[in-house]
Amino acid sequence: MVDYSRFKDVNVLVVGDLMLDRTLTASVDRISAEAPVPIARALSESYAAGGAGNTAMNVSTLSAKCTVAGVYGNDASGLKLWELFKESGLNVVAPDRYSPTIVKLRTVCSRTHQQLPRIDWDTQIPSEVSHALAERLSPEVLKPFDVIVVSDYAKGTVSWKLMQRLVESGRPVFVDPKPANAKWYNNVFLVKPNGGEARQLTGLDGAAAAKKLSEEWGSRILLTRSDQPAVLYADGVLTELQVLSHEVSDVTGAGDTVIATLAVAYAAGVPLVDAARLAMRAASIKVTKRGTVPVSLDELIESAG
Repeated sequence: MVDYSRFKDVNVLVVGDLMLDRTLTASVDRISAEAPVPIARALSESYAAGGAGNTAMNVSTLSAKCTVAGVYGNDASGLKLWELFKESGLNVVAPDRYSPTIVKLRTVCSRTHQQLPRIDWDTQIPSEVSHALAERLSPEVLKPFDVIVVSDYAKGTVSWKLMQRLVESGRPVFVDPKPANAKWYNNVFLVKPNGGEARQLTGLDGAAAAKKLSEEWGSRILLTRSDQPAVLYADGVLTELQVLSHEVSDVTGAGDTVIATLAVAYAAGVPLVDAARLAMRAASIKVTKRGTVPVSLDELIESAG
């Protein structure tokens, strides 16, 4: 039995690549005379925190206390991202040095909900900015947190120096990984690759991939695999976790929901296997929602029946 009331006492630090997700809803009903492309007439625009920001939003909507640490720009997009964090009651840790805010713009057809080509304002965080963030996360700053979540999108925020500092804090560190930075995840508490990432790293799938990654990193592994059972490999024990069947509207941000729910539940005293099951249930709720939208604690409780 999960004691959801304990979630509010959990204090989580989310570290990683911050992004602003913009969604432009448009009507598409004719083809341009200039080129064989649809004309999208803008109807409305919405904003959400993406990347590590979405992970932090998921932590917050689960009623846990949350601080988000990352890099964003001294620009209009960075200001909007900061406003979203403050509106949700998140604390923010950022270096004094700026880097242009990463922005992802999705245009969605209002009638079919089909996503048109996405436009990214992408950037690679300079190493000196990443190191400045690592310096901000001193042992004293890390001390109050019950658990740390690393949301790595390989944009440069996460570095070897930063990972070492987090691991040395003695707090359980949960990592949502990117294969490009695999060498930095040694000895964290748990790593959550998806099936594609696991195959890229090991050439294997399922239980075999989870065991191999666990051996390489010295960590527990939660391997998520879309509509197939997830695999948890922890302390030499393998557990398959069934995915609840729901109509899928949008998988955007589902991995953020999984890692956030897993970390909060574990920090609240839920055994790891049960926390993983809860995380997969949260993901099954998320995929019914369109866009970058977190799962609330009320939704999670209601889904238990």
